[in-house]
Amino acid sequence: MELLQTNFEISRYSESIMFANYHGVIACCNYEDPTWRLLNRPEDHLHLNVTHVQNSLYFERYLSEIMKFLDFGDEVIEKGDKIIDKWGINKNDPIACMHIRRTDHPGKADFDFSVSGLKFLLEEEKARSIIIFGDDRQFMRKLSKIATYDARFKNAKIVVNDNDSQGEDWYISSKLCSSFLMTVPESTFGWFLAFFSKRNDHVYYDHDILPYLIRFTGFHRNIWRPITWDINHKRLVLVDKM
Repeated sequence: MELLQTNFEISRYSESIMFANYHGVIACCNYEDPTWRLLNRPEDHLHLNVTHVQNSLYFERYLSEIMKFLDFGDEVIEKGDKIIDKWGINKNDPIACMHIRRTDHPGKADFDFSVSGLKFLLEEEKARSIIIFGDDRQFMRKLSKIATYDARFKNAKIVVNDNDSQGEDWYISSKLCSSFLMTVPESTFGWFLAFFSKRNDHVYYDHDILPYLIRFTGFHRNIWRPITWDINHKRLVLVDKM
C-alpha cells in the first residue's frame, strides 16, 4: 500500500560517510549542520550514514518546499474517508486528537496524565470531539469513559480509533485534528501524527521526556508546546505559563 506519493527520485550515491552521530555513536535524533563538513566535498552525490534523522532542524527552513512533494496515496485517502464518515464527526467542529503508546515503547503513556490530557484539550482548545490514537484499545476505551465522568465534558464525543494502518491514521490527522497531544513525546509514530495534523502551532507534548532525548535540541518542532503538571499535581498546564 502506498502511504505517501512522492514526485522525486533518490539519486544513486558515490560516497558514504558517517553523519550526525553522537560522540562517535549513531543516534536517532542528533542534528549536525551539514554545511561546515560537507560544503566542500568534491563528490556529486553523498550517502549520509545516519539513523532516522528525526530532528526538525534539518527541514524547518525547507518545509514549504518539502510539502509540495508529498501527498497521500489514493487508496489511503479512500479508506481514510470511509473511517471518518463512519465516525459521524462534524468536520467543522474543533476536533482534538491525542496519541498513546504502551505496548512496545520504554516511555509508556501514563493513565493519569492521559486523562488530564483529554481534559486539557477540552478546556484549552474548546474541543467538541476528541479522537484517541494508540496501540492499547482497552486503555483507550477506559480513557474515553473516565473523561466523560466529569460533568463539564459529558456531551463531548470521544472516538477510540481502532484502525491499524499508519497511512490512514496520518491522513485522518491531516483532515480532522485541529490540535494534538503526544502523551509519549518520544514516539516516532505519534510524532508524525502530530506533524501531519492541521495546525502544528496547536501541538502539545508531555514535558517529561526520556532523559537521553533531552540532549537532542530540535527533536520536537519549536512551535510545539510542552505541558506538565501544575505545582499541586492536579491539572496539566503549559510549561511557559508556570
